[in-house]
Amino acid sequence: MLLKKSAVDLEIDRRRQLSMLEVIDAYIEHYGKGREERLVKPERSRLRRFKEWLIANKELVPSAGGLSPFAINEYAKYLAGSTKLKWSGEGEKAHQVPSQRPLAGESLNAFRRAAVACLRWASREKYVTLSVHEVSEAFPQFKLQEIKEPECLSPDQLKRLILAVETHDTDRFHGSRQDKNAYYTGVQSPVAKKKHKEIGPLLLVYMLTGVRLGEALHLRWENVDWNRKIVRLKPDRNTGWKIKTKRERTIPFADSPLLEKLLSALQLKANGSPYIIAGSEGQPRRFDRRSWDSLANSAGLGFVTPQILRSTFASALAAAKEGPSPYELAYRMGHRVTVAERYYVVHVSPCKGSTVEEWLGIKEELEKCLTALNLLPTLQGQEKVQVYGAAE
Repeated sequence: MLLKKSAVDLEIDRRRQLSMLEVIDAYIEHYGKGREERLVKPERSRLRRFKEWLIANKELVPSAGGLSPFAINEYAKYLAGSTKLKWSGEGEKAHQVPSQRPLAGESLNAFRRAAVACLRWASREKYVTLSVHEVSEAFPQFKLQEIKEPECLSPDQLKRLILAVETHDTDRFHGSRQDKNAYYTGVQSPVAKKKHKEIGPLLLVYMLTGVRLGEALHLRWENVDWNRKIVRLKPDRNTGWKIKTKRERTIPFADSPLLEKLLSALQLKANGSPYIIAGSEGQPRRFDRRSWDSLANSAGLGFVTPQILRSTFASALAAAKEGPSPYELAYRMGHRVTVAERYYVVHVSPCKGSTVEEWLGIKEELEKCLTALNLLPTLQGQEKVQVYGAAE
């Protein structure tokens, strides 16, 4: 004799016939109840990868009721081989595309936690046939890689790099169309054009602030407060660029007299650009990787990325006896305190002093370079030129 299914059983059958995409949407709706959008957005973003994988692998999970430990394990393998996303394009056309950098262990576990939380909820609500225990067992945590010491440059290497920057930015052709006589006299023409586009202002600001490269490129004059001696890091509405951590912060230059002088000199040469590192047509400067590679080779550094300057800055400040506290350093670098303490521990011999340039061990070399590049002007008798709302 056939027994009619109860209303509860019918509801369970209905739920298990839904697609996993619908289940994830239901979970996000449930997760968002009573929570602010800023807390829901990261969870939705992490589950987006799960949805992308489900769309590409419909045969493995035809319905919520068809979810198996094998399918969960396959998604874990997919995650392990995933890469980080990076922003491409500008303004309204800006969008995220895969990069070549693999996801780190902590990021992988963040994606795992979101997926497991969703599936455990689906198990309790009878959307899937797997138990809560089976879900957790099929999706174990990813092993965290050992934290490597950050690559850092020694004071001698920094000095060689500064000399290479000075040579690069001051190198000129021997003569010019207006002064052809220079070719015959052997004396270089004073009006000869420079051989290379200047890269010194960007690298020196980058070196003395410790900000991320993208942050250095998007620093704006309107966010410089000369009274408080800080630069505010904010999203750039002009290009759509956003801070990596999505948290605005301030970068002090009170402990770097040379940085203050450099910014003052750059402001006098701003020529109407809203950006500290000016590009063309009112846009931020684009980073020239070939010029960086050439400088690194000239300085005998081999193949290194510009990131090494940020790591060097943070490690030097962490080692400095009169440097910032771990909390101040973490805020300055845009990291959590736990990350800063684990990563930017003392990897270099501390340099004596009370300023950034002294902690890096490059004060004299920096002064010579700034003078050679005409970025250390005497401001006596001159007023700072305020552009685009920069505070006086």
